[in-house]
Amino acid sequence: MPDPKVRPGVELIRYNGARSQDATDKLNRLIDSGPFDVHVARTFPFDRVVDAHRALATHYVGKLALRVS
Repeated sequence: MPDPKVRPGVELIRYNGARSQDATDKLNRLIDSGPFDVHVARTFPFDRVVDAHRALATHYVGKLALRVS
């Protein structure tokens, strides 16, 4: 994959979301073991994605979600 073009003054932070097979297998076992709750601390409409990133940058505790609709 080519490197994205970054404007001067903009910091690029990369994240490789690839999981190991062991992590995927563990997640599947947890899912298969029964119902579970996902606790979302805060949701943001998609047009406020910048605010969501700012919340993450402040070491926000809890899951954040973007609402696409």
